Amino acid sequence: MNFLRKHKISVLIFLIALSVRVLLFFVNLEAHLGDFEATIYGSDWYFEVAQNLFSGNGFSLFEGRPSPIHVPVYPFFLASSLFLFGNFIFAIIIQILVGSFIPVLGRKLSLKLISSEKIALFVGVVLALEPNFMLFSSIFFTETLFIFLFLLFILSFISYLEKGSTKLLVLSSFLLGISALTKTVVQFFPLFLVPLAWWFLRKHIPLKKLILHTFLFVSIFLLVLSPWLYRNYKVFGTPGMTIMPSFNLYFTFVPSVLALHNNTSFSSESHALINSPGAHSEILTFATAPQFNKEALEIISQYPKEVLEVVAINIVTFFTHDGMLTVLQNAGITPEVSLSKPAIMLLVSSPVEFMKTVSTYIMSPFVLVLIMRLFWIAVTVFFLIGCVRLLRKRKITAPITLVLIIVLYFTITTPTNGLTANARFRMPVVPIILTIAAYPFLRERKNKTDFPSNL
Repeated sequence: MNFLRKHKISVLIFLIALSVRVLLFFVNLEAHLGDFEATIYGSDWYFEVAQNLFSGNGFSLFEGRPSPIHVPVYPFFLASSLFLFGNFIFAIIIQILVGSFIPVLGRKLSLKLISSEKIALFVGVVLALEPNFMLFSSIFFTETLFIFLFLLFILSFISYLEKGSTKLLVLSSFLLGISALTKTVVQFFPLFLVPLAWWFLRKHIPLKKLILHTFLFVSIFLLVLSPWLYRNYKVFGTPGMTIMPSFNLYFTFVPSVLALHNNTSFSSESHALINSPGAHSEILTFATAPQFNKEALEIISQYPKEVLEVVAINIVTFFTHDGMLTVLQNAGITPEVSLSKPAIMLLVSSPVEFMKTVSTYIMSPFVLVLIMRLFWIAVTVFFLIGCVRLLRKRKITAPITLVLIIVLYFTITTPTNGLTANARFRMPVVPIILTIAAYPFLRERKNKTDFPSNL
């Protein structure tokens, strides 16, 4: 009872998140006519890799070929469910529980950044009810497990910046390594984390200790990655993490650029590229990745204007995409009329067609798409206002600096996904964006700081 009284807000947020996730799962199950595997299936082949692990075919995709795309944590998490119970029910139960903890961690992170219970409550409730976080808790994508681990990393690293503790440094390095083995987008984080720690801790920790901490952080991070790097060296002859950056560059960014140049759709350009001689996606391996990168750069170098347009569209999409269409489709609700192009492109190129299509949504469940898009546009505007206000009031503490750099990092690493970018790519930094977006509404009292760190 003491625990419940002390953590009543966190418990309430968790229960709300758990309730809506379980409810949405059963709605989706009903929409898929009770087909459990169809309900949980994700499109990134984690389902297949987990089944191959369980069947004794190793860490492989199709026809027993070793996968150069995936990293190990999530497939092994799914496969453990098969080994223990012979099905994926256990994995989904754990994933829904983990997904229900994310709003609690998001609230805790918000309190770490700005000591406002109101803002933290706003962040926690939004994360509990946000449709994408609900959906991804019960389908096989890495997002839920990754975001859970990633938020734990951010919280531990912020605590390290505040206290300079060696234990916290070791913990944060380990969590970052596990996060990178779940989703490789964070594999380059040490490149800016180490300088950031040096800058903010240089007056608080002796130089020798800083050097030791740097060595520890990098060593532990690499130690966590080393078994996977060794596996890829033995299997593919290259100690890399994944070929996904090359895959995205060639099979998503190039078709996106060509689609803008030729005024066609991404799907048609992607289909033509995949079926062109020597460009089949299964031919892309660690060994052939340099050649694919070279060809991709040769193609996009011919269209600098379209490259800038794709990057601009991608950045706007990163912050404002709602993801509601995917949520509704998984619930069995399919629109009679769909946009012929991504919303931003269609609005710019053909406003009349855009308005006609949107008007058909108003009297249907798809009005939620419009509502959520407007919500994220507003959040983006207030996030930018919040950043400006933080700068003007000189409230850029070490934790704030860290999270703003993280948002920038995710923003600039997303454009390789071209026109396929959606709300899914923003999810890891949504707690940060919501916290900063709410800051302009905070009334600061005199002689009181709303920022827990003085670093």
